[in-house]
Amino acid sequence: MLPLRTSSLRRSRARCAAAFVLLSIATNHVAAAPATSTTAEQRKAAAAKFKEGETAFVAGDYLHAGAAFEEAYRIAPHSSGLWNAARAWHKGGDTRRAAGLYSRYLREAPLGDPDRKSATAALLQLSAKLGRFEIQAPGADQVTIDGGVVEGPSAFVHPGTHTLRASFGGKTVERSLFVEAGATVNVSVSAPSEPAASATAPIPTTPPPARLEHPNEPPPKVRSGLSPAFVWASGIATIAVGGVAVWSGLDTNHARTTFDADPSEANLASGRDKQTRTNVLLGVTAGMVVLTAATAIFLVDWGAEKRAEIASSISASPKRRRASPSPRAAA
Repeated sequence: MLPLRTSSLRRSRARCAAAFVLLSIATNHVAAAPATSTTAEQRKAAAAKFKEGETAFVAGDYLHAGAAFEEAYRIAPHSSGLWNAARAWHKGGDTRRAAGLYSRYLREAPLGDPDRKSATAALLQLSAKLGRFEIQAPGADQVTIDGGVVEGPSAFVHPGTHTLRASFGGKTVERSLFVEAGATVNVSVSAPSEPAASATAPIPTTPPPARLEHPNEPPPKVRSGLSPAFVWASGIATIAVGGVAVWSGLDTNHARTTFDADPSEANLASGRDKQTRTNVLLGVTAGMVVLTAATAIFLVDWGAEKRAEIASSISASPKRRRASPSPRAAA
């Protein structure tokens, strides 16, 4: 049975994309959701819904529990509602909804919240199996995907084709979007522009000069793909993250030495936290190596000979160790 917090309320490519999902969430994190003013009556109603969610969770009715926890958060916003709702939907099999709530929890929960590590591990696991849309729709009244309202800048979906609709003052823009498992698709939607007034084109008095054709002249070469500069920038970022991983590994070894000298509960907990951090950094580094290599081979326009040379020189990347989620016991 998963414990609850009762506070107040393809393959390597997929793994790499999942790691970048967590990086983007980390870099866009805010310390906590803005506090909202709630009345005593609202707090009482939220507590009742939270209790309803706890009862349903213990009884194994996870879908009912997830809906109750979300309603408690809607009445009186608190990160505990998001965390418990995410765990309930995850346990109930609705991985898409669970991933969205884990992501929102990580954006809003304080940095010291005890469930952040468990939420990060769960989101990493789900992101490898789901697709994600990063949506920019400035000025939109509402954005939906397959009829469901999108709350926040991103939306997790099952792999496949989806319909996005954005409403701008009574006018709707519709897009058909496809995403693979573990991939992130950036979508930019703007309000439809007003049709320009038609103007009568002047009738030319003389025909335009004929274009001279040169049948023996080869067509101009058109470059396709990304610039090699992208690979260099990605490589520098990989080295930077790798350096942090090396530092974390040294810090973990130091924690191990400290525990051997003084085997206390505090030193044990500190060592475990540092080991988890090191595992995540190693996974992110490995994912960035794979992404950089794949980009260099398949997406950058090096020319055929240079691409073959790069493919033959790339060695196997290190394997990522996945840290299993470890939810906290009830407070």
